Amino acid sequence: LLDCVENVCTRERVQASHEWLRKLAEKSNGNLRRALCLLECSVSQNGHNLDKQPIVEPEWEGYIRDIAKLIVQTPTQNGLLDIRN
Repeated sequence: LLDCVENVCTRERVQASHEWLRKLAEKSNGNLRRALCLLECSVSQNGHNLDKQPIVEPEWEGYIRDIAKLIVQTPTQNGLLDIRN
């Protein structure tokens, strides 16, 4: 995974330390698709020098997490209607 992501960084001219890439691999749980998604989000938000930047998650993941939390808190029909609105 690290070799693949490092290769992508080289080809896309993204500067990221080995430590940053290791954190990316850890945060992606070894999932290459997720690692590339996190890399893309981080580059789009922070530019091509990622060494001291945080790893950025996609916005939609936060929305899904919030919706799931609301569903668990209020598992009723009215709760689902509130979520839809």
